[in-house]
Amino acid sequence: MFKDPYFISGFIISAIVVAISGVLLWNFFSNWDASVVVLSWDVYSGVRIFGDTGNVLGIFGIAVFVIFLNFGLAAYLYNRERFLAYLFSFASIVFSILILIAAGALVFFN
Repeated sequence: MFKDPYFISGFIISAIVVAISGVLLWNFFSNWDASVVVLSWDVYSGVRIFGDTGNVLGIFGIAVFVIFLNFGLAAYLYNRERFLAYLFSFASIVFSILILIAAGALVFFN
């Protein structure tokens, strides 16, 4: 299972992308002095949802949890359904890229 390059490369790439987004969020929001962070912004109505830095760093925590959950499910399903294991592996890459986009948007708007 761990010697299969298709299986393990998906989780390694997703871990690298989530680490990059975590470093991006931590560097920008660790010394944030404002108590309010813009979480949602719309062109027509402006700022819709405010939050604090705990909400922003919670995105990183949820991403790590989902990737560990995908890894656990993929490891469990690897011997039974290899296709589903590969699907979980590459779904982790897509999810981590979406988290990186969300982190970049939060840094850009704040």
